[in-house]
This record gives sequence, C-alpha cells and structure tokens, in this order.
Amino acid sequence: MVHSAVPKRAHRAQTVILAPSMTRRSGSPLISLPQTSQRIFQPQLEGVDWLINAQRSSKSGMEGELRRIRGVANYQFGPGCGVALFPEGVTITHSKNTGRIRHIYIDGAMLATFRPMDGLFTITMAGSERLVSNVDDPSFTVTVSDEVAEFIAQGRNVFAKHVIDAGEEVRPGDEVVVLGPKRMVLAVGRALLNREEMLAFGVGVAVRVRRGRNRHR
Repeated sequence: MVHSAVPKRAHRAQTVILAPSMTRRSGSPLISLPQTSQRIFQPQLEGVDWLINAQRSSKSGMEGELRRIRGVANYQFGPGCGVALFPEGVTITHSKNTGRIRHIYIDGAMLATFRPMDGLFTITMAGSERLVSNVDDPSFTVTVSDEVAEFIAQGRNVFAKHVIDAGEEVRPGDEVVVLGPKRMVLAVGRALLNREEMLAFGVGVAVRVRRGRNRHR
C-alpha cells in the first residue's frame, strides 16, 4: 500500500534561549551564569526517507518511483514543484550498494541527487532552471542585487548585504536558487540564514553557493 500523503515538515534549525541560572559549589561564592543562546539543528524530516524508498506496490516500477520523487520535491520546494522538476521521461539511477534512488536525469542532463542523510534533493543548475521557469511564485529563491550577479554566477557565496529579496519559507539549511533581478538563475546552494536575517543583516554569508551559472553547472 502506497501512502499518498506528503510527510509533514518537522523541526528546523531554531535558536534556543538559555535563561540565567544560579549555582553554588561547596565553599565557593554564588555564581550567576549569563543568558546565552545557541542554534540547535533538529531532524528535518518525518518519513521522507521511507517515502522515497518505500516498497513498490502493484503499480511499481518507474511510475511509482516518479510519484515518490515528485512527492519529496513538493515537500521540499512547495506544491507543484514535483512535476516542474521531474517531468515525464526522466531517468532514475540507483546506488549499486543500496539500490536506493541516487540521481535523476532528463535528456542526459542531471536534475538532482537524492541525499540519503536527510531524504531530500540536491539540485543542479539544470534542475534549478526547470523549477524557476515552471513555478510562478517560488518560495525557494534568494534574489541578489545586479552589482554582484556576475560574481555569484562564478560560484561566489551570497552575502546578506547583497540580498534584496528571498522566499518567505527560506530557512537555514534549505536548498535555494539564487536569482538576479530579472529572475535569471545565477547559482544554487544552501541557505545559512532565514529571510528576515538575510534582509536585516549587513554582514555575513546568506547562501553558501555550490554551483554557479558560469561554473560547475
């Protein structure tokens, strides 16, 4: 039996505030520990690994695998992104060691790699261009100013001071597509800040770029 429901997004990176505390050791003065904060990364998924590698039903084979990878893409990037990223005719390859889904191609171009550690996809430039061109209101993008567009296209990291917009749902650790002002895909990478932080901070890296348009496609 194949479950059709997309698993819920679990806990993401969050900042936990540790309140001041008091402690006393024998023979020592009372010590007040200051308030601190720390970022804790908790598991991101519930059941996505099961979803993509579930035992095949009677409607098995390519159809079942396509349905599962689209479900993960919808979960990761938003509704409708599964069909946008993985159209009919994709080729799915598997790990020789585990038999699990590994890469997805269309017409010889790699679109995405499945990450067994968290059950999500790492997308290529070809995959990011498919998403942006087929999704009207993407929530997985970060837009930078025109003055740094060429540097980002060469694979340079995105700094917060150059971000002029970002998707409402962008959180640290998310796979994001970096756009120029005219929606040109410049790069793809991993967000290090959420939308509010990207727009507010004047220093620091906002997106760690993995591939640039003009390099490492």
